Amino acid sequence: MQPHRAMSRTENQRRPPFSNPNDPPVVPPRIASAAMCPPQRQASGLPNAFQARRAFSLLEVMIVLAVIGLLVAVAIPRSEPSLVEQLRAASRIVAAELQYARSLAVSNNSTYRVAFDTSANELILTHSGTKTALNTLPLSAFRSQRDTAAAKYLSLNELPNLSVAARPLNTTVGSSS
Repeated sequence: MQPHRAMSRTENQRRPPFSNPNDPPVVPPRIASAAMCPPQRQASGLPNAFQARRAFSLLEVMIVLAVIGLLVAVAIPRSEPSLVEQLRAASRIVAAELQYARSLAVSNNSTYRVAFDTSANELILTHSGTKTALNTLPLSAFRSQRDTAAAKYLSLNELPNLSVAARPLNTTVGSSS
């Protein structure tokens, strides 16, 4: 039997409770992480292979910015409507004005005139029937500043989402009176 030796305080702390005092002390495994351990350098001055990197290099940042720039350059042209889509949207607005004139004519059983003023680049809606009480057009939620009680104006220069100037052809449709 071995003589019982006095253990130091650290050896006593490492022993699991209820263990044999003659057994060697249990050493817990070391936990190595970049947050807990200071960075260690090899003799050559290069960082240890297990050391965590703390920042990106300038080259990596430049590559990421170049990739983001390419993605943005590809995505921006697709976000704007094409010229064909812009012209279709403008034609829908003009068609809606013509439909509005038609609905006024049908509901009031009278005649309304739609004229395209090519010099001012606008569409003008007026009452041209014999019922003078209808010379005052109904109020519209989409009034222009130029609208009067007797005429409704739609400026083709102010159509939304139209990057080109829309101009009507200088033609006459129907009979002139």
